[in-house]
Formats: sequence, structure tokens, C-alpha cells
Amino acid sequence: MNWPFLRAAVVKDLRRVVHDPWRFALWLGIPLLIGTLMTTLMGGSDGPQPRAQLYLDDQDESFLSGALLNAFSNEQTGGLIQVERMSRAEGLARLNQNRGTAVLVIPAGFGQAVLEEEPVTLELLTNPAQRILPGILEEVLELVREGVFYVHRVLGEELQLMVDGPEPGEFTLADPKVAQIAVSINQVVQSLGDYLDPLLIELESAVDAPPTKTEEEGVSLPASFYMLPSVLMMALFFLAQGLSEDYWTEREAGTLRRGACTPRKMSSLLAGKLLAVSCVFAAIGVLLFAAGYLYHDYLPWSTLPLAVLWWTAGGLAIYLLLSWVQMLCTSRRGGSILTNLLMFPLLMMGGSFFPFEAMPSWMAEAGRFTPNGWVLQQLKPVILGRTQLLGLGAPLGGLFVAGAVLLVLLRARLRRVVVRG
Repeated sequence: MNWPFLRAAVVKDLRRVVHDPWRFALWLGIPLLIGTLMTTLMGGSDGPQPRAQLYLDDQDESFLSGALLNAFSNEQTGGLIQVERMSRAEGLARLNQNRGTAVLVIPAGFGQAVLEEEPVTLELLTNPAQRILPGILEEVLELVREGVFYVHRVLGEELQLMVDGPEPGEFTLADPKVAQIAVSINQVVQSLGDYLDPLLIELESAVDAPPTKTEEEGVSLPASFYMLPSVLMMALFFLAQGLSEDYWTEREAGTLRRGACTPRKMSSLLAGKLLAVSCVFAAIGVLLFAAGYLYHDYLPWSTLPLAVLWWTAGGLAIYLLLSWVQMLCTSRRGGSILTNLLMFPLLMMGGSFFPFEAMPSWMAEAGRFTPNGWVLQQLKPVILGRTQLLGLGAPLGGLFVAGAVLLVLLRARLRRVVVRG
């Protein structure tokens, strides 16, 4: 192979790329726009974190009103509800400014009424500008009400003994009464043991949730992470499809015919185009991956070079496939239509529009066997640092074999096209 000719072929293709930057803006703009919209819907890099702001006016100040406050605590609700104590009037003033979710008023005598199983009303004033968060607060109160009901069904007699309190003139419960309460509670616990240990009813989820932590690093992954590899593969497919149309430019300009007639022939011309396309993939890949790593700041930067390498290798295989399909057609328009008809179903099935984790299991399983789906499946562990260079040996070998076959098919097709003119 003549190296000066090869270098000239690479420079020729790179110059054509540099002189028409708007093509890349169009090819990359569509997948990046789709990815941005999907990431926004998923709540950004950290996911949505709705939080109900509850203003509590505790007019009872009893042990049970404190227990109710604990039911709304951050530890019990996973940070979904934030409680701030203030008067009813102050809470309503903030609601009128749309600065909270609801005001809960615990009336005086609440604790005594609960112990004696007497009616008591909790006043919950909600923000009319919100719909979902006030409903969550109402559900929590409903669970508390149900809990109180069943506690009385199980420990009603014992609670009544405690409510009755000590005998007149005494400050504490008599020892026999304390013993009676303790023995009764112990008997209740023993009777419940047959139902609670082990549990008679177990709930098994039929939905496999996507993993939220990496096994090696223990990094929490937001839902939006799963869009990053998908968007990168979509951008790669659009880029490969656009670059594959360059064969029509060469054909219409007569470059293919002249190249086939030179002593270096078609092999040098194809090698130059592959090197130029590799440079374009690698350069754009570094920019896209760097932007993704900056957005998802928990990703290890040490994995970026290997991720770009795999992305570039997969892009070359897809580029050769689409170039061969382009040359099967008799016109640029036909090639564009055929590659688009091939591209969009592959993007849909291959996990680019929606991550495999969000797809039905049968569709995700089929999508992993598509060319871009297979590359995408290997890309995720590379980004997370689960796969090192040695682990990519077999996949890279598979890409090399597939690329070699496609290159032979493309070369044969180009020779036939040149002969026919």
C-alpha cells in the first residue's frame, strides 16, 4: 500500500468534513435533542425529588402527638415529607404564598382520645395549587388511623387498664396491675408470633427494576443515566448514516472511477475513507462522552478512553453496513430512503429511543441481538468501569470479523458500480 496516497485520501475526506460542519450539527442535533428531552422528563442527572412541606400545629403536646409527628419524619418517609412546627395562622399564611403543601392541626386532648378510642378530628388544610403531594399526606394519615384501629382491636384491654391509671390517692399503678398488663401484652405477642414469624404472606414483585448501584463502586445511578448510552448510540447511528452518503458524493464526482483506475486501486481508497471516518468518530466521541461525564459527575473519567474506543469500533461496523446498503441502491435518494428505513427500526429495537431497562422484556431481549443493541449492551459496563480492555477482547474480535466481512462486500459492490458506471 502506498502511504502518500493513503495520507492524501484521508486528508481529502477530512477536508470535506471540515468544509461542511452543518451536516454534523444536523446529524447530532436530533439525537441530542431527543436525549435532552428524555433526560429532562426523567428529572435530570439526579432524578426528580418531590418533597411535601408540612406545617404542624401541635396543640396537644402529648406522647401520642409526638408519635404522629414521628410518622411524618424524614427517616420514616425517605425524605419525602419535611415537617416544620408552627401555628395554624403562620402555616396558612405560607400556603397562601404557595410555599408549602399542607397545615396539620393536632387538637388538644388528641392523645387521651386515642387511648380511650374516642372520636377526634385532625384538621389538614392543603395547598390547592398542589395535587399529588397533599394526597400523599392524606394517605399517611389514613394509615395512621387504620393503625390506631387495629392496635385497639389487639391491645384494647391493656390500653384501657393504662388509661384508668392508678387507684385514687396513688401516684403509680399497683404492682399487680402492672404485672397484669405485662402478662397480657406478652400473651398477645406470643399469639401473634404464629402469624408474624415467619410471615404467612410474602409479596414477590413480578417487575424487575433496573439496578440502582454498580457492584464495584457502589455508586447510585439515577434513571437518567440509562439514557446516556442510548443517546450516544443514536448519535453514532445518525453520524454513520450521514457519512455513508459520502460514497454517493465520490461516485457522482467520478472519484470512485478514477480511484479504481489508479495503480493503488480501490483498496487504498477504502482504507483512506475508513481512517478518516475513524478520526471523525473518535473526535466527536471524545466531545460527546466528555459532555456526558460532566453531566453525570459520578462516572469515573478513567473509563472515557476505553468507552470512546469501543464507541468508535462499533461505529465503524455500523458505517460499513450502511455504506454497503447505500451502494446497493441505484440513486442517492434511494440509498437515503433505504438506510432510514433500516435505521429507525434498529434504533427503536436496539435501545436508543428507550433504554432496555424501560422496554418490555421480550423487546429488550430481541433488541440486544441488533447490531447497535449489541454494541450498546457492551458500552454500559465500559462506562461504569465494569469491563476493562482485556474484557473487550472477544467483542472487539467480533466487531473485527463483522467489519472485515462487510468491507469485502462493500469493495465487491463498489467494483461492480464502477464497472457499470
